[in-house]
Amino acid sequence: MTDRVSAHQAQELLADEPVCFVDIRDAQSYTRSHITGAIHLDNVSLPDFLENTDKEERVIVYCYHGIMSQSVVAVLAEHQFEKASSLDGGFAAWFMHFPENCSGEAL
Repeated sequence: MTDRVSAHQAQELLADEPVCFVDIRDAQSYTRSHITGAIHLDNVSLPDFLENTDKEERVIVYCYHGIMSQSVVAVLAEHQFEKASSLDGGFAAWFMHFPENCSGEAL
């Protein structure tokens, strides 16, 4: 398992299996626009996510540019999430390649 995937790799994974996209940006950015179906994760919702999410599910974490999400993937790995990855380039990269797969307004 790799702990980082490109936007194109994430799109391919999405075509092959269920993917849980996790947005760790601030709430205002998430509300403005996010990957369709993504859940917003913050310090308040993290314990519930850790307890109630299938640890075998493919999880792709993203932030603005793919830096901060790597630390969240490390936390998920510590909690036995087997298929957690960081989205290289973050939401900016995803939006550049797949704007049709985003909810909300344009960047």
